[in-house]
Amino acid sequence: MRQTILLLLFSAISYGQSISGNYEFHYRENRTPNGWDKVETSGKVIFYEDRETNTVTIITSDRKELLYVKSRQLFIKQGSFLYTLVDDDYRECSFRVVVKDTLNTLEFYYYSDRVGEKYYRLILMKCED
Repeated sequence: MRQTILLLLFSAISYGQSISGNYEFHYRENRTPNGWDKVETSGKVIFYEDRETNTVTIITSDRKELLYVKSRQLFIKQGSFLYTLVDDDYRECSFRVVVKDTLNTLEFYYYSDRVGEKYYRLILMKCED
């Protein structure tokens, strides 16, 4: 019993930290009925959090989207975070971030009801600050 509690505590500490900083991606994969459609576009995702603000910014060559975090949940077993966000026009979206071994590589799954951006995936790599 004591070992189980220690293991859970260690896991919570390992994955319990929030994702922060700058990440880059080299392509985007749009979900289609036949699988994933790779689009050659690169950009950056910035996770920012302080005492008063918690935002995620997605930047590509033709767009900058600032999203405010409404909620964030951590699923330790899957090593993933689930975010619910809102933009300046109060449109909601959500995404799931899957941690791959460390916080240096993340799988980013975006979900919304927006035309052309209903569901896509990014592979994020931590930028050197």
